[in-house]
Amino acid sequence: LRARGTRTELLTPGAIPANFEFLPGAGRIRDAGATPPEEIARLLAAVDLALVVDTHGFALLGSLGPLLASASVPVLFLDHHPPATPPPPGTFCDPEASSTGELAWPVVRALAGEIPAPVATCLYAAIAYDTNSFKYLRGRAETHAIAAELVRLGADTDEIYRHLFASNRPGKLRLLGDVLRGTRYAAEGRIAWVRVSRTLTALTAATRDDLRDAVTHLLEVGGVEIAASFVEMEDGSCRVSLRSMGRHPVNPVARELGGGGHSLAAGVHLAESIDEAVPLVLARLRVAVSESPPGAQPAAGGGAGPARQG
Repeated sequence: LRARGTRTELLTPGAIPANFEFLPGAGRIRDAGATPPEEIARLLAAVDLALVVDTHGFALLGSLGPLLASASVPVLFLDHHPPATPPPPGTFCDPEASSTGELAWPVVRALAGEIPAPVATCLYAAIAYDTNSFKYLRGRAETHAIAAELVRLGADTDEIYRHLFASNRPGKLRLLGDVLRGTRYAAEGRIAWVRVSRTLTALTAATRDDLRDAVTHLLEVGGVEIAASFVEMEDGSCRVSLRSMGRHPVNPVARELGGGGHSLAAGVHLAESIDEAVPLVLARLRVAVSESPPGAQPAAGGGAGPARQG
């Protein structure tokens, strides 16, 4: 859009994580949470269109959500998460896509023609991150074809991998070690789960991305079909992340409890304490795995596996 002479403003609901600061254009993004609401309101009044990516609702946009919802500017949503309720008008959603980066590809290509290398790098990073470096693709030849084209256009795959997957803090490794030591099993080893205390979160300065990565490692244990992490929050509530190897969708469990996400990667924030949340969620997961015998094969196709949500 900038290349076509269009003025653009970039906003996020919070600060950009340090491992994304290398991306071209990251320095132009404003943290809406650290910007006075009246300044955001003036900005929204001056633009012709607001495009929201990677969600199709206002609730996940922090302080930016109410301002966007009440603004007179048209709002469009580009997302790949399954809608829990009828999405708002102007929502373009494809749950089969690996990532919002994959959905953005044809839009950017239509606007830009030949895509420059910095843009290719951003699109490739979006796809690589949400698929955990292409680990969680199932039956999506289209995604690999797009990634190959982005490499041809100059995406810097080495730098992307180094920043997104090979720049872990010592605190994250400490968190992962404690998570692996504390892993417990249910349903004859088909469910792996772990409690993460707020003391451990504070000690390791764990981010949400750190915690989401940690639960993904539980799926790498042989025989495990569903993984769950229970993270104790400062206010005594519990954030639950669920992952599946493919045999059992976890989105229904998350939705039943008031959360959501992908079929194979979902989450929910429960008001209950961690002691109350563990048996509440495990009972539902036991029902989920009981619907098929151990070793049943996951369904073929169906898009990405446990994308990084929840």
